[in-house]
Amino acid sequence: MTDRTEPEKAVLLVDETLDDEDGEHCDELMNVADASDRAELFVTFPADATDRVGFGTVGMGRQPHKRGIVVVGEVVGVGADEPDYDDPIAEAHVASADDLRELGQSISRFCQEWRDRGHEIGVCFDGLGDLLDANEPEAVFQFFHVLTNRLETVGATTHVHVDPDRVPERTRLTFEQLFDETVHEEVELDALIPTNTGRASDDDVANAIGDDRGSSTHGSTGEASDDDIADALPD
Repeated sequence: MTDRTEPEKAVLLVDETLDDEDGEHCDELMNVADASDRAELFVTFPADATDRVGFGTVGMGRQPHKRGIVVVGEVVGVGADEPDYDDPIAEAHVASADDLRELGQSISRFCQEWRDRGHEIGVCFDGLGDLLDANEPEAVFQFFHVLTNRLETVGATTHVHVDPDRVPERTRLTFEQLFDETVHEEVELDALIPTNTGRASDDDVANAIGDDRGSSTHGSTGEASDDDIADALPD
């Protein structure tokens, strides 16, 4: 197995690029190891039911050993069958963005299966605004608190896209607490710009949520199972 080229971490990627532009920092964060050892998972929210997401539209030409897509929402031609994690390409479908439990479990299953096969994992989640459109901010905050801790335990490098024109700054700054770093993907920007380098504790999460639901989330001191994900995420 080759050495990782990106450390295990969770990054909030403030993405100012146009929809048809490929961001170099997204590419860097997914390129976590040599292709022979790398597994890449993309979580996508097609804007239209006929907007079919293909494997050729993600990855910026990279050829990893494994590539998966979790398609969220009603999309024509996407099946409901369980993915075959032994295939070089695999696809899962979550019917609605408000089904946070199923979304978390689907992402977790991909990463656990790939970890058991010895792969280094990169996860691209695009994006935060889609979940906030379909759910209360408190539920989305809890979702990412649980998910980022879970993905850390399987050694994944995870980044979540957020459109600053779509998500208010105050909301974005609240979510920054959940991530190890916040970086900016800007037009013709050649370097990462860290603006936050510490992830919130469980107490910070509880305070940010504003009620006692933070006490039910999974902390980063132990490895969460898929059952833990199901228990912690909202129905």
